[in-house]
Amino acid sequence: IEKARGSAADPDRAAVIERYRGTLTMAADPERGHAMFSQHCAKCHVIAGEGVRLGPELDGIGARAPEELLIAILDPNRSVEGTYQLWTARTKDGEIVAGRLLSETRTSIELIDASGESHLLERSDVDAIVPSALSLMPAGLEADLGEQGLADLLAFLSKQH
Repeated sequence: IEKARGSAADPDRAAVIERYRGTLTMAADPERGHAMFSQHCAKCHVIAGEGVRLGPELDGIGARAPEELLIAILDPNRSVEGTYQLWTARTKDGEIVAGRLLSETRTSIELIDASGESHLLERSDVDAIVPSALSLMPAGLEADLGEQGLADLLAFLSKQH
């Protein structure tokens, strides 16, 4: 599952946070940060109506301290809200489906995966379903963002009130 979720090359998230702490004081451009949001974050998050509602909506995120934002981006598994945790289902024919639990009834379970695709599974076809302490948000975004991109993204997010 980790490989499919794009696990980070460096599993020590605390060390990564320390390595990128300097982005909090770098010169940054919120407009470039908006482009970073559109490219990397809007696949799962919404700000001011832009994006996809897979993860938490980020309107008002600028009220949080910049260091909190840095930690949330670089270590998404540190604090996972129950509604956004990863669930893994195994069907009786061996298919594995992982995603956020969107809905469940006595007869079915609906998971939405990290690409936004919905999977409706009949309970009678499910062999097992287990929650994980992991977030749907992948760790390792710093590799895609780079230091300047992260600084710009933080500048953009800090302006969202």
